[in-house]
Amino acid sequence: MRTRNSLLVILWIAIVASLVAQNGAPQLIWSQVFNFSNEDLQTCKNLVANETDYFVLSTNSHMSGSLVQINKLTRQAGWQRHVSYNAGIRPNQLSLCSDGNLVFVDSAFVVTKAAAETGETMWQRSLYGSPMQVWTIFTTANNIICRGDRGGLVVLNNSGQIIGQLEVTVPYLTPMGNHNVVAGNQQELYLMDGCLDGSYWNAAVRITKILLDENFNSYQQIWQIRCQDEVFPKVSFNNDWVYFKSTVLDTLGNPTMRLRRLNADSGQIIWTNDIGAPNEYDISGLIPNGDNIIAYGIHYPADPVIINYNADGVQTWSYVVLRPTGFQAAIYYDAVWDDNTLVLSGMASYSSQIWSHCRPLLSAVATTVANNDPTTPAIPDTELSCYPNPFRGSITVKFSQIDNSPTTVSIYNTRGQLIRTLINSQKLSPGEHSFTWDGKTDSGQLTAAGIYFYKMTSGRFSSTKKMIMMK
Repeated sequence: MRTRNSLLVILWIAIVASLVAQNGAPQLIWSQVFNFSNEDLQTCKNLVANETDYFVLSTNSHMSGSLVQINKLTRQAGWQRHVSYNAGIRPNQLSLCSDGNLVFVDSAFVVTKAAAETGETMWQRSLYGSPMQVWTIFTTANNIICRGDRGGLVVLNNSGQIIGQLEVTVPYLTPMGNHNVVAGNQQELYLMDGCLDGSYWNAAVRITKILLDENFNSYQQIWQIRCQDEVFPKVSFNNDWVYFKSTVLDTLGNPTMRLRRLNADSGQIIWTNDIGAPNEYDISGLIPNGDNIIAYGIHYPADPVIINYNADGVQTWSYVVLRPTGFQAAIYYDAVWDDNTLVLSGMASYSSQIWSHCRPLLSAVATTVANNDPTTPAIPDTELSCYPNPFRGSITVKFSQIDNSPTTVSIYNTRGQLIRTLINSQKLSPGEHSFTWDGKTDSGQLTAAGIYFYKMTSGRFSSTKKMIMMK
C-alpha cells in the first residue's frame, strides 16, 4: 500500500512538473515574514538585490523605518540602519547603483549612498526645493535621477555631485499624488505625476517623456499623455515599450486597475486593458517579464497576487500567492528579478486591522522568462535531505538526480559565505546520490559548531536546507 501511495505521489509531481513546463505556471518557492522593529505597523515598499543580498526599506508606525540587509541564502537579517522621513516612506526611494552600492532617500529630501556590505554612509546630498519637495529616485549606468513631487529634477553622479538641476512643468501638478521617474537611458526620462484635473474627482495622471540635453540642465518634451479621473500611476520601460498602470475612478469612486502599452517614441496607446472588475484588485507596480509584463499587488479582500500579460495585452495567467500561515491578508509593493526568480516585497497582516497590524513580507516565485521556459522551480522537499541532523564529525547529503544536468552541492555558513564544495558542476546519472561532508572547509580547516546550509543546484532546479553541527 505504501509503495502504491509513493508511486501516486511521484506520478502527481511528474504531472505538475509537466504542466509547468508547458505553460510556465508560477510556483511559490518560499515566503517569509520579518520583524525589524517590534512595532505594530511594518511594511516593505522598496526592494533591491545584488549577487548575495536583498535590501529592503521598511517603514514603521512612526513614519520612519530601517534599511535592512537580508542574506539571500539564509534569509537572515544582517546590518540595519535607521532611516528618517518627514513625509513617510514611499515607493521608489531605494535603488542600486551601477557599482553595487545602495542609494536611498532619507528625511524626504536627503539622498544617501551607503555601502552594500556594511550599510555605512558613503556620501549624503540635500535636495532642497522651493518649497521643500519629497523625492523619488531612479539609477542609470552613471547617474542618479531624482524626481521631486513639485516638479524638481536633479541629476547626481555616483559620487554625489549635482551635475544637473531643473524644473519640469506639468499642468495642475499636485504633491498629493504619486510622482516617479523611469529612465530609458541617461537622458531619456519618463515622468509620472498626479494632477488636479478631472471630470468627477478633480484627479488625473500624466505621463511625460522628456529628453535632457547633454549637460542635464535643460530638456525637450517629446510627448505627454493625460488620463482624467485616474490616480496612482506606475510605469515600466521594457524593450522600447512603455507599460503604464493607473487606478480609474468611476462616478461613485469605485477603483478599477487599468494597464496600457505605449509606443515609447510617439506615446501612442497600443492597447488598454482593465485588470479585473471594479474593487477586485489593487495593483502596486509592474515588472518586465521578457516581452511580457507582470502586475503585482493584492486581490481583494486579502490575497497577494501577480498577473502576467503578453505583448499583445492578453492575460496569460493570474497567480494568487498563498498567504503565510496565521496571517489575515498580504499585499506586494515592489519586485525584483533574482536571476530567473521573481522576488516580491510587501506586508502581511496578523490581525483584522489589516493596514495597522502588519509585518514585512518577502516571497520568491518561479515563473516564466522571455522564451516561456519555466525558471528555477524548487526541488521537492523529498528530493534533498541530510543525515544525521544534528551531527557530529560528518554528515551525508542525499538527493535524487532527475536528469544528467551539471550538479553542484555546496556548504555555506550563516553569513552566506561558501565553506565547502562537495561536487562542482558534475554530471551525474539519474537516480539517488549521496556525498559526505567531514565538517572541514575547502582548505582542510575544521569548522566551528553551529548552523550551516547545504545547497544543491542542478540545471534549472535549486534547493537550500539547514544542518546543525554539534561538538
